[in-house]
Amino acid sequence: FERRLHPSDLSHVEAMKEHRRSGLTHTFEVPLQLRGADGSYRVFIVRQIAHVNSSGELDYYDILGFEQPRDTNESITVAGTLHDLNNHLVVTRANIELALRQLPAGSPARIPLEAALNATDDTSKLASRAHLCASETLPHRRALDVATLLSEVASLVQPSLPPVIRIGIGHISPGATVYADSTDLTRVLVNVLLNAGEAIQTEGTITLSATTEAPPPSGPDTPSTQRVAISISDTGSGISPELLPRIFTPFVSTKSKDRPQGLGLAMVKALVESNQGTVTVSSAPGVGTTFTLSLQAPPTPAPSPISRIDSTTPTSHLIPRTILLADDQADVRYTVTAALTHRGHHVIAVPDMPSLVHELRTPTRHFDVLVVDRGLMEIATKELIRVAASLIKKIPCIITSGDPTGRETSVLGEGGHDFLAKPFSLDALYNSIEGNGTPKSCV
Repeated sequence: FERRLHPSDLSHVEAMKEHRRSGLTHTFEVPLQLRGADGSYRVFIVRQIAHVNSSGELDYYDILGFEQPRDTNESITVAGTLHDLNNHLVVTRANIELALRQLPAGSPARIPLEAALNATDDTSKLASRAHLCASETLPHRRALDVATLLSEVASLVQPSLPPVIRIGIGHISPGATVYADSTDLTRVLVNVLLNAGEAIQTEGTITLSATTEAPPPSGPDTPSTQRVAISISDTGSGISPELLPRIFTPFVSTKSKDRPQGLGLAMVKALVESNQGTVTVSSAPGVGTTFTLSLQAPPTPAPSPISRIDSTTPTSHLIPRTILLADDQADVRYTVTAALTHRGHHVIAVPDMPSLVHELRTPTRHFDVLVVDRGLMEIATKELIRVAASLIKKIPCIITSGDPTGRETSVLGEGGHDFLAKPFSLDALYNSIEGNGTPKSCV
């Protein structure tokens, strides 16, 4: 097996063996490149599956290989990467929320944490959208307060720029509101701001402003619509007249040849247009550049504004619960355990299904709620699932998943259960465990 393995994958196999020897986890599913008889390498999904005996103890392992169809290699790799990304976002989001809950309302220390929380949510939305990149998906447009949005994006990007480059907020028309996808618009503004920062050679300023535009004359087929113009102006080196007409063309860039060339402004244009907007640019070499986004105002009545996280959550009526948490990601187990323990619950965390079965078989254990990652169940054997299902019976269960498709089915049985897509907020986790009623059984 190892003689046929691609050299770049040897480290993965060594890590699998070390984890197995140390008892950290017993079940793996990993893509590996194996050499065929013709000398070419093909991708296989390699599974190491643990089997348990009738006493729930580890008995033996199967190592199985399934060739990955050539036309699905890329989609499976992307899906797996997004699954891992969402696991990391669970850790990031939960730790930010825990820090926020320990700070009083109005504390200056909350500002960078709230900016990081917003960025985490936007990253989660991007991950969820990425698996649909080949399909025609419409943006999720809603009313966005422009002053709040520009302030948040400025706070997000400022730490990434040199101290001599400052982002300032200029004039913003009172009550300016746009109707757009918040993730799309944040991506647009971040891209333009970072480009503006690179265009400033030494020190300078970037100014964000917004004005309400008078609606164009309406006709029988073109109803009048209020619009808002958002401008991003910098005091950088400017764009040459020769390059300016092609600035939104893919791989056309003002950057030097030793810097990455990409799709930044082409993506900006595509995102703005997908939100029924336009983007224009004006520039003078040696003076600076201004990008202007023209976006629709929201329809009437406007959707309600986005709520913010409270600094504290009442726990006076909390009933402590004993929770069995099963997740193969050590950092997810650590963070979720810390969050639930901080809340007043008792948590036992395990890395795989054999360990879950062992805990359920222990006579001195009694669990009020199970929190189980769906991925552990998908790679477990039917016999192990059968044993687990017989032990779980009617214990309330919450299934978590980093799968961006958000599949809400359980392999433990046909009964209902609560479902949390990663990265979930702490409030969503707390509500699933403590909210009105109790989680449904996995079985």
